[in-house]
Amino acid sequence: MHFRVWLQGIFASGIALVIMAWCVKQRGPLFVSVFSPLMLLMVAVLSSLLLGEKLHLGTALGAVLIVMGLYAVLWGKGREAAAEAAKVRVSDHPAATTEVKDNKQHVSVVVPPPAANSV
Repeated sequence: MHFRVWLQGIFASGIALVIMAWCVKQRGPLFVSVFSPLMLLMVAVLSSLLLGEKLHLGTALGAVLIVMGLYAVLWGKGREAAAEAAKVRVSDHPAATTEVKDNKQHVSVVVPPPAANSV
């Protein structure tokens, strides 16, 4: 019995931590808080598949709610990123110059100094 608990905790926590570390690297810390409830989902699924435990209706409904919440946040974040991309980019600025060095594009923008009477 105790071995089962350890096995569930190690596998589910390990998989969740790998996903969370990858997510922080790819998208930032907001997504980690979104993915942390997936650990509960993984524990339920892995205990059912690997250890033969029963999967109850409440667990299945909770899993569906977790996935729907995850999808809603990812959908909203995607719309936010699309709105940011639609804004004027720095390279579209009339005073911007673009040059390529070391196979990387560098953008320079000349910013005028502030007026003498500005606060």
